[in-house]
Amino acid sequence: MNLDSTHIKILKDIKSFTKVKKYRGMLPSKLALFNQDRKFDELLEAGLVQRLYVTTACGSESLYFKLTDNGHGFLDSLSPEELCADECPREYGDEEDDYLTTDQASILNDIYHYSKITKHGGIMPTELLGEFDSRIINALFSKGCLIRVKADMGRSRKRKGLMLSEKGLRLLLFFTHDREPAS
Repeated sequence: MNLDSTHIKILKDIKSFTKVKKYRGMLPSKLALFNQDRKFDELLEAGLVQRLYVTTACGSESLYFKLTDNGHGFLDSLSPEELCADECPREYGDEEDDYLTTDQASILNDIYHYSKITKHGGIMPTELLGEFDSRIINALFSKGCLIRVKADMGRSRKRKGLMLSEKGLRLLLFFTHDREPAS
C-alpha cells in the first residue's frame, strides 16, 4: 500500500498523543483533526492503526485510535523530509517565523528536555518557567512553537505547563542541525 501525505498526517496526529498519560497513548476521536474515514480505514487495513472502544463504569463508550507496533515502526523509518512533506517548506528562512534566535532555541530545547522527565507527564511545569524570560516564552507561543497545556489528574489535582508544538519541534531540529559542525 502506498501512503500519501494524508495517511502520514493521520499517523503523526495519533503518535502525538502517545506521551499524554491522561489518554494512555491513545487519541480520542473527539480530538482527532482528520475527518477522512476512508483514509483511516486504509491505515486500519494496513495494520498501522487500531480503533479502540473504551467503556467506563457509568456505561459511556468512547472511541480512541492507537498506533500499532507496525505504525510506530513505519513512522520511525521515515526521513524528516518525508515526515513533514505536506507542511514543511523545503527551504527555511523564507518567512520571519522560520527563524529562531539562540535564546529562543535554548528555551525550546530546555522545554523539550523538561517535558521528557517522566514525573512531569510530557509537560514542562509552569513552576519551572520562572527562570526563563517571559517575553521570549510569549514570542514563541505567538509564533506557534509552544502549546499551553492544562491536565486534570483527578482528585482535584491539576497540572499546567508547556509542550512543544510540531512547528516548535521542527524548528528546533533544523536549528540544531544547522549549527552542528560539518564532519
